[in-house]
Amino acid sequence: MKIMDKTLLSTETCIEIEDDIWFMTDRYNILFKMNKSTEKVEYVCAFNEEKFERFRLYRKIVLCQDRIVCIPYNARKIGIVDVNTYEIRYVNVKDEDQSEKYWGVCVYHEYIFMFGLGRKEILRLNVNNMAVDSLDAVTGSIPESIVKGTEHWFGNTVCLVRDMIYCTINNSNIILALNAQTLEANWHMVGLDTDSYSGMLADEEGIWLLKSNAAGLLYWNINNHELKEYSEFSKCDSSGFFDYVEMILLNDHLYIFPCLGRHIIKLDINSEQIQILSNLDTKLEDGNEKASSHQRIHVSHAFISGAKIYIFSYINCTWIIYDTKTKDIRMLPLLLPQSEQLSLLQHTIDRGIGNICEGIISLDKFLDFISLNEEKDIQTLASENGSNIYEKICSAINI
Repeated sequence: MKIMDKTLLSTETCIEIEDDIWFMTDRYNILFKMNKSTEKVEYVCAFNEEKFERFRLYRKIVLCQDRIVCIPYNARKIGIVDVNTYEIRYVNVKDEDQSEKYWGVCVYHEYIFMFGLGRKEILRLNVNNMAVDSLDAVTGSIPESIVKGTEHWFGNTVCLVRDMIYCTINNSNIILALNAQTLEANWHMVGLDTDSYSGMLADEEGIWLLKSNAAGLLYWNINNHELKEYSEFSKCDSSGFFDYVEMILLNDHLYIFPCLGRHIIKLDINSEQIQILSNLDTKLEDGNEKASSHQRIHVSHAFISGAKIYIFSYINCTWIIYDTKTKDIRMLPLLLPQSEQLSLLQHTIDRGIGNICEGIISLDKFLDFISLNEEKDIQTLASENGSNIYEKICSAINI
């Protein structure tokens, strides 16, 4: 991913606003947007109050009232970006240096509900007045049977049906049903005691659930609590750990995407026939079986735009655009154009010099910045940055 040649960006979260896809990068911790028509990527803003190049600063972003709310995973604060002015506001949370704070999120009118992963907490943010409150009465009622020995609480499996928010608890078959208006909570045991869930998608009558510890697909009716299991899906290849996470529903077909699994699967919800979309599977292959678990994530995000499905191949940093009508497939690498690289490099260099205890700017990056910056010559840049480095070091050691 050499800057002088091309910069590939990776993301685990994005939202669609009109003709733009807004997304947070997992490494640069910068908000970008890509226009679907021109396919141009634009630098939006950087979160300068956060630590330099920390991995997965904000792992989830959502839209609420012309604001993009960035949910702190490894970030210290909630970040809120105005989509019109790009102005950033921050909201404090407790224990700001803790990692893996929140992951699951749900938008309900002016409220953002954030579900703790590394902390036993549900946080509610009012985007009108920026007030936050912790729903301690809800988390305090978590069944005792799963409290002991739990390090990760709520995952990314959250959905909204009318006024009810549903969320799973990690490594258990327990689902929280939270009334977003009254904040009354109920807990439901869904499936076998040995079941746990990695994916969740709701329609008007119930919730589709993907098992995290096996290849399993269930449908839970939220009105009568009947449970249906799709036996054909259980025949799909499984490693037994987070094989499938993402789902979307389009025209009575459920599309299921692999996390650490191997196949993109389509289920006809009427006939219950399952089809492996091998023409899409081949677009996910990279052959890097020895990579770490996060580097082997096949699909980190998928969404519907008209008749097209946008699928982000995390390991390849590429959008797979599938037209469900024509069956055409387009591959679109998520590239930062050279015109935008200067903003990224300027931010990286400024943050590196300004925070000498957090990161070091490599000579390669500095030279890339010089080669792209046509407004200043090398003597001016060297002089400016040399002076900045000297002043920062003197300040750091109290000279």
